[in-house]
Amino acid sequence: MTGQPVEKVAFSCLGTDAFRSRLAATGARQLLLAGIEAHVCVLMSALDLLAEGFAVHIVADAVTSRTQANWRLATEQLRQAGAVVSATETLMFQLLGQADSEDFRELARLIR
Repeated sequence: MTGQPVEKVAFSCLGTDAFRSRLAATGARQLLLAGIEAHVCVLMSALDLLAEGFAVHIVADAVTSRTQANWRLATEQLRQAGAVVSATETLMFQLLGQADSEDFRELARLIR
């Protein structure tokens, strides 16, 4: 989603009308989630998105909590709820799909 930031005071991103309408306008049905407080905002957003039929991918190394225990619990709960938990590098290569492009070569240089 591009454009201006959306102010979010609800724990779930779907609790924000502006986010909800921007998301609907994209037509996207698959989302990558990253953020802070995995056990609160990321978890509640993912659960709401899953309940509405979205495919949710959690970028595990781009999600954090104040404690490692909270991060682990949230990550496990997200998996059990049906979210796919992956690493940034894995998701980048999944999005690229193949290695025979200039995009791949540039990305490979960046992550080395």
